[in-house]
Amino acid sequence: MTPRVKTLSTFAAGLSILVFIWCILSGRTATESRISPIQAQGQDKNDFFSDSITHTRIASTLNVNSCPPNSLAKSPENLSKWSSSPLHSDCPTLFIVGARKGGTTSLYQYVSKHPDFQGVLLDIGSKAGELYYFNKGNETQPAWHVYTDVFADAFKNKKMTGESSVAYLVECHVPQKLFSYCGNKAKVVMLLRNPVDRFQSNFLMRIRHGTNKNQNNISDFLSRYKDRLTKTLNISQGDPAIPPPDQWINLLCLFKPSGNLLFEGLYFVHLQNWLCNFPPDNILVVNSEEFFQYPQRILKQVHEFIGLRQLSDNEYQSTTSVIYNKGFDAKYISEEQQFTREDKAILNSIYGPYNRALFKLLGWSQNTWK
Repeated sequence: MTPRVKTLSTFAAGLSILVFIWCILSGRTATESRISPIQAQGQDKNDFFSDSITHTRIASTLNVNSCPPNSLAKSPENLSKWSSSPLHSDCPTLFIVGARKGGTTSLYQYVSKHPDFQGVLLDIGSKAGELYYFNKGNETQPAWHVYTDVFADAFKNKKMTGESSVAYLVECHVPQKLFSYCGNKAKVVMLLRNPVDRFQSNFLMRIRHGTNKNQNNISDFLSRYKDRLTKTLNISQGDPAIPPPDQWINLLCLFKPSGNLLFEGLYFVHLQNWLCNFPPDNILVVNSEEFFQYPQRILKQVHEFIGLRQLSDNEYQSTTSVIYNKGFDAKYISEEQQFTREDKAILNSIYGPYNRALFKLLGWSQNTWK
């Protein structure tokens, strides 16, 4: 690298840090987070998505005062340090962090078909790209070289690479840990699916994998996990199942004790935690329903976001022609595995306030997941 190019690169990095610090200190994220947009040209005005996702930036401000005391938003000195000098320079670029059953396997496989990207663990089906390094505690986390050895071929071939570990969305320590290790090189993609549909899909996946312990009735399963979440929060059955969205900080770090199924769908909690601990400009949020219907469009946006060149229309069509880890065919779902009207009402009462807060934050239509 020539001295002039190196100087310009250093200046650009410094400027990026200053802009992010200014936004954090002023409580603003509106100019810094990327939300998957809809290109409305040529679309029918009655198309579901033409109303649901029309913004490319977070519509409201992040209240820094609501962030935890030890968060990155309240530690600009750590933000500056890790932006310029992360703990490791040999990091992958792409991190698909969830949500579970949100289309993460398909997206990772699609990105891995790009000529300039080399995925890992692609031949193990639904586990493709899943490494789960950053959610491990210090006592169980392997040495850094063990992690990066997985990407050795990609590094040798000078290809971009990355992983897809769905626990990263909900594990509260991951955002700050990832940024401290990799700095601004890390690009995070979140796929958020209607949490009611996500819960049912997760339930059916457990049946398919034999991990439901003979509990095949989804109503009983929902009751079990609602009780588990209620006990985790130490509240009585007569109280609301969870605190309101403005008390989201009280819901952090519940992934392990709550068992994930209900808690994982509280996307507002998880996104707020990421925004408090990771540069918003390095986060792309995608509506899974949009990805399911328009995979080529979303893949183009992901390529642009992580810095991969665009492909031809034929290549995008070919790349997205297969759906990975699709799950149960609807005709094989028994009656007891179907939600009742009461089940949906319970889930909507739990998720409703958090969905509305999420839509406001992202600038999505309040009808996005009706």
